[in-house]
This record gives sequence, structure tokens and C-alpha cells, in this order.
Amino acid sequence: MDMNDIDFPDNSFDAVYSLNSFLHLTKDEFPEILHRISTLIRTDGVFYIGIYGGYDFEGIWDKDSYIPKRFFSFFSDEHLEHEVEKVCDILAFNRVFFEPDNPIHFQSLVLRKKHSKQKAG
Repeated sequence: MDMNDIDFPDNSFDAVYSLNSFLHLTKDEFPEILHRISTLIRTDGVFYIGIYGGYDFEGIWDKDSYIPKRFFSFFSDEHLEHEVEKVCDILAFNRVFFEPDNPIHFQSLVLRKKHSKQKAG
């Protein structure tokens, strides 16, 4: 199912798992899709996101090994935390570094859906 057109009822899942699919969203799409997925998770549900990043970049990545080269959207750790914390609580944020001088690394996040605050009446 296309992330831009997810057709499940709200609160459908206890957990959602996403590995490298958020890499190919634009920076404008990222918060919208993150919010939509959070609506699919039940209260206290968890969400795993695994993506490559380490610096801010958006566009066709010259170092991509695929032909034709693909669109990527990388986030610095700080930028990713900022975007994610708008929607979810971060339970764990782990980074896996592959090469000492390479800014690209793997970002692994375990998130919990934020509780909606009810207005006192």
C-alpha cells in the first residue's frame, strides 16, 4: 500500500515497522506520513523506524549504486529527532556507524505514540 494513501482505520495496529521506506519520502511528506502512521497505532503502541541518514540531504543521490539513481531524503540525527518528537515519544535512538569518516550511518528508532491531551471541561 502506498504510504501516501494508507487505507486502514485509526487504531488498527499495536505496532508498525518501517525499514528504509521513509528514505524515499520528501522532507515535506515525512511529517505528514509519520503523523498518519501514528493514527494507525493504538494507545501505547510502538513504531520502529530504521533509515540511513546522518546529515541533511534531499534529492537524487550521486553515490547511489542503482541505475537510474534514486531519490533520497536523509536527516541529521538532530533534525530527525525534532521531526519525530512532534508526533511520538522516542524510546530508543541508536546509531550504527560503518566507516569512521563517512557521515552516513544507520538510524534506528523505537517510538511510542504520544497520548493525546484531553481538555479539562
